[in-house]
Amino acid sequence: MGDNNYRLLPLLAALLSGACADYEFSVNDKLVYTPLPLFSDYVLPDRGLQDCVSKTISDEKITRAELLESLNCSHAGIESIEGLERFTQLQTLNLGHNQLRDASTLNVLGELQRVNLEGNPELNCSSIPGSNSSVELRLPQHCR
Repeated sequence: MGDNNYRLLPLLAALLSGACADYEFSVNDKLVYTPLPLFSDYVLPDRGLQDCVSKTISDEKITRAELLESLNCSHAGIESIEGLERFTQLQTLNLGHNQLRDASTLNVLGELQRVNLEGNPELNCSSIPGSNSSVELRLPQHCR
């Protein structure tokens, strides 16, 4: 039975280290691990977009801009997506049911696969990126 306990030690150590990845570790008052800081090098003038991105970065523990691949900002009162171009690896973007007027920033997000723009009644349809067959677009009623 004693040997079985020693076999469980590596598993226990792995589980504990994964569960504590957000904390600093010290041994004998010497710091041996510090988690990476969350990504904060971006400017989003729209308060609703700022709040959504900030919450996603915190929830997903995003440490670099290119690690943000999915963003769900529906019903957030967003009027502008200026600054979103900082997140070049976005693949899925839900901006449904906001107050967007311009979507031209999406033109520079080359990794997008799915974009939801439904429920943005003031959106200028000509600002929506051209029809790229690789991007699944959900458009507001007046742009269909």
